[in-house]
Amino acid sequence: MSSHVARRLWWPVSGLVLAVLLLAPLAGGDPGRAAESTPRSLIAAGAVWRYLDNGSNQGTAWRQPTFDDTTWKSGRAELGYGDGDETTVVSYGPNPNNRYVTTYFRHSFEIADPSDVTRLDLGLRRDDGAVVYLNGTEVARSNMPSGTIGYGTYAVTWDTSETAYMPFSPPPGLLRLGTNTVAVEVHQTWRTSSDVSFDLTLTATTAPPPTTTTTTTTAPPTTTTTTTTTAPPTTTTTTTTTAPPTTTTTTTTTTLPTPTPSSLIPAGAMWRYLDNGSNQGTAWRQTTFVDTAWKSGPAELGYGDGDEDTVVSYGPNPNNRYVTTYFRHNFEITDPSDVTRLDLGLRRDDGAVVYLNGTEVARSNLPSGTIDYRTYAVTWDTSETAFMPFSPSPGLLHAGTNTIAVEVHQTWITSSDVSFDLTLTTTPPPTTTSTTTTTTTTTTTTTTTTTTTTTTLPPSPPTSPLLAAGDIARCESSADEQVADVLDGQAGTFLPLGDLAYPQGTTAEFRDCYDPRFGPHKSRTRPVPGNHEYYTSGAAPYYAYFGPLAGTPGQGWYSYDIGNWHVVALNSNCPKIGWCGDGSPQYEWLETDLAANTKACVAAYWHHAPWSSEAGYDTEDMQQILSLLTGEGLDFLLAGHAHLYERFARMNPAGEVDPSGFRTFVVGTGGATLRSFGPIVTGSEARNATDRGLLRVELDANGYTWQFLPVAGGTYADTGTDTC
Repeated sequence: MSSHVARRLWWPVSGLVLAVLLLAPLAGGDPGRAAESTPRSLIAAGAVWRYLDNGSNQGTAWRQPTFDDTTWKSGRAELGYGDGDETTVVSYGPNPNNRYVTTYFRHSFEIADPSDVTRLDLGLRRDDGAVVYLNGTEVARSNMPSGTIGYGTYAVTWDTSETAYMPFSPPPGLLRLGTNTVAVEVHQTWRTSSDVSFDLTLTATTAPPPTTTTTTTTAPPTTTTTTTTTAPPTTTTTTTTTAPPTTTTTTTTTTLPTPTPSSLIPAGAMWRYLDNGSNQGTAWRQTTFVDTAWKSGPAELGYGDGDEDTVVSYGPNPNNRYVTTYFRHNFEITDPSDVTRLDLGLRRDDGAVVYLNGTEVARSNLPSGTIDYRTYAVTWDTSETAFMPFSPSPGLLHAGTNTIAVEVHQTWITSSDVSFDLTLTTTPPPTTTSTTTTTTTTTTTTTTTTTTTTTTLPPSPPTSPLLAAGDIARCESSADEQVADVLDGQAGTFLPLGDLAYPQGTTAEFRDCYDPRFGPHKSRTRPVPGNHEYYTSGAAPYYAYFGPLAGTPGQGWYSYDIGNWHVVALNSNCPKIGWCGDGSPQYEWLETDLAANTKACVAAYWHHAPWSSEAGYDTEDMQQILSLLTGEGLDFLLAGHAHLYERFARMNPAGEVDPSGFRTFVVGTGGATLRSFGPIVTGSEARNATDRGLLRVELDANGYTWQFLPVAGGTYADTGTDTC
C-alpha cells in the first residue's frame, strides 16, 4: 500500500457514522494503471432501524423518504423474535395464536453525489418474506407473491433460508442527493408463525476518482482578449501576454482524511437539572437563562432503574409524580463555520424534546404541537437504553457558549422510572493540500499581464407592489405552477408567506418542488419560514436556499423600506425559536427596529395568521409582537397557514374590530390543497376557498390598494383601498 494514500470519508447513516476508505494513487505511482472502483457501505449489517410492530395497516406512504417515522421505535439489527439471536426483539401482538402478519422497517442514509455511484448491492436477510423499497420504489421481493402487497398478505411459504443474505442489485439511478431511505416490510407465512428475522446490507460502488496530471507548455508570444458578459452590467476582460515556451508544471492535489469527529458532550457528562415539578415555560431553553440555582450531577440521570449516576426527584407522592424534569448543559465553540455536521444521541424515558440555543432540534415519543410541563409522553416503550440518532443543523451554533436544553416527560403521573443521557459530536471540514512542481527546460523570459474587471448583480431591491402568497409547492401537484404563472406576469416584490416546499422543507423539496418555477424570481423574493420548513431540523434547507434574503439563519426576521413604507418580516414559529414574547431575541430586535423607523406607514408579514375562519384553525402565539407593532402604527398584516383567502376589517391585537387597528390578509392560496371554512370569526369581511392565486398590494405614499389575482380560470375577485 506504499503507492496509495488512504482517503477516509465519513458517511452518516441514521445517526451512525461509517468510515469508508477510498484509495487514490499518489503522484509517483504507475501512471498507466487505472484507479480501481471501491465499494463503500451505506447500510452495514447490524445497523439501527426504525420499526413499527403494532399490526397496523400502513398503506403505502410509509415507503417514501418524506414519511415521518419519528414516533416509530428504533433498534439495532438483527430485529425479530422467536429465534433467540435477535439484538432487538419486536412484538407479535397480544395473542400468540393470532400474530401480526407484517412488521415495517425504515433506515435513512446520506449520498453526497449520486452520479458517483455505479453499482448498488443489497443483501436481504428475512423470515418469512419481504419487500424492499428504495426511495419509494420496489427494488427487491423475496418469498412473496406477485402483484399488490397489503399488510395482510402472507409470505409464499416457510423456508430455511432465514440466515442467508439474499443478493439484489437496485439501480443506482434511484439514489438522490442528500437523504435516501430504504423501507422494508417483512411478512409471516401464517398468524401462528413462530419467528421473525430481519437484517439488510447496502453497498455502493463508486466510479474511481480521477488522477490528473496537468502539463502546461506556453505558446509563442501572443495577446488574447476575451470578453464575457453574464448579465448586464457584469463584464470580465482578461488580457494575457505570454513569452516563448519555458516551463512544465505538474500539480497534485490530495484530499486529506476527514478529521475524526470530536465530542462536544460525551455520554455521562455533567448536567444542570431541575426536578421540583414546576412550570418553567420557555425561557429556560435559551443560552442566556441563568441556571446556577439548579442542581447538577453526571448522567445517566433519573430514577427507578437502579443504574443512575444521579438520582433525581419525582416529588413527595409516588402516585402523583412530576411529569417533567429539565436538563441543561453548556459547551464552547470557537468557530462555528468550522463545523460541517452535528450528531446527537438521545437516551430518554419516556419522552423528550431537545433544544440547541433555544431552537428545537429533536423530539422523541412526544406529541406534535406545543409542549408544556403537563404534556405526557405518547406511549411507554422499551427503547430507554438506546441513544436515538438526530442531526441538528450546524447553522444553529454560536461562537462562544452554546446550550443544549432538554425536557424529559413521563407517560403518566404513576410512571415508575425516568432515564436521561445525551451525546453530541461535531465533524470539522476536510482539508486539502496542493503540491506544485515546476521544471525549467530553457532559459527565457516570461511576462504575463492580467486585467480583470467583474461586476456582480445584487438581489433586486424591494419595490412596490407586494405580491404575496403562502403554502406553496408540492412535487405531486401542479397547482403551485399555476400560481407561478400569475407571478411571472407581475412586477414587484414577491413575499412567500411560509410552507414553501412540502411536506418537510428538505433540500430536495426546495430543489425539485419549489425552485423550478419560483427560483427564477429569487432575487426579488423576501421570504418568511412556515412550520413545514421546521419539519427539517432548524429549517436548515430553507436558510441555505434563500441565503441572506431570509435573514440570519436560525432567526429569520428582518426589515426593509419601500417608499414611505417600512416592511417587517418576522418568524412566527415561536416554539422553534425559543419564544416570541417580550424579552425574546425577536421581540427585542423588533423594538430596536421600530424605534429607528422614519417611515409613516408600516406593514408586517409572517406565516401563522393571528385569526382565521378555517375549520379547526390553529396558530402560534404572536400576541405580544402584535401589540408592539400596533403601538408603532401597524397598517396591515399578511399571513398564511390557513389554506384559503380571507380579508379582515381593521382590528386590535385582542381580535376586536377597531377602526384604529390594523387590517389582516390571510393568503394561503399559493398552491397547497384549499381547505373549508368553519364558523366565521369576528371581523371577517371577504372569503375565498375555491381559487388559488396571489394578493397584489400596491403601496402609495399615504395608503395602499389590494387586489386578489386568481390563477387562470379562476373567478374570485377582491379589491379595495385603505389609508395609513
